[in-house]
Formats: sequence, structure tokens, C-alpha cells
Amino acid sequence: MSTEFHQHDDGYAVEHSEVLDHLATTLIGGNDAAVILRSFTDKVSHTLTNGTTIPVKRVCGWRVHGGAFHPLEAGQMYTVFHTDAGTGEPIPPEKGVEIVDAWTVDLTGFRTLPSDRG
Repeated sequence: MSTEFHQHDDGYAVEHSEVLDHLATTLIGGNDAAVILRSFTDKVSHTLTNGTTIPVKRVCGWRVHGGAFHPLEAGQMYTVFHTDAGTGEPIPPEKGVEIVDAWTVDLTGFRTLPSDRG
């Protein structure tokens, strides 16, 4: 599952809110999952022949286990990001992608979903 977030002055817009619902349910249930964050920077990676500039992307990730986010270091993420999940074969690096260490996520303020949310 994936979704896109856009930050606005008054908060965030989420492309597919069901992704957030699924993540919340995963956290509440203590299930295992992975979260990958791919964010775009203001730096230009390269320019296509049609003149379109492609930004540098930063990628980091977390293992979700026991209702908590466990940050992955860049080396761990590099291995995950460059290995085909189905075959185990290496995947070549994508141009303009920087893999970085994830940070600690504090879920102290996290609240469970209301039971009537469905």
C-alpha cells in the first residue's frame, strides 16, 4: 500500500486515507509491517532530454513491530531497497536516490481509532 502526503499551512492532505487507517490498525494490533518514506528534495538529480528536471529523492524506513516504529540505518535500508523481494536478486541503484538513516518516531501522543470508525 502507498499514499502521497502534501503539506499545507493548515495540515496535510493524504491521497489514500485508507493507508493511514491500515497503519493505525497495524500499530494498535501490534502487527509487523514496514514503512518506507520517499521524500523529494529541492536538489536536482538530473534533467531528462525533454527538459524535465528530476529531483533528488531521500529514502528511509522503519520496521513496525510491537506497536512501535524501529528506525532502519541507511545500510540496512540500502540492502532492502536494492533487493528484489520475490527473487532475492540485486536491484541496481536508482539514479538520484539518497538512502538515509531513519529517525526515532515518538508515538506517545498516538490515539487509537474510535470504534465507530469502521
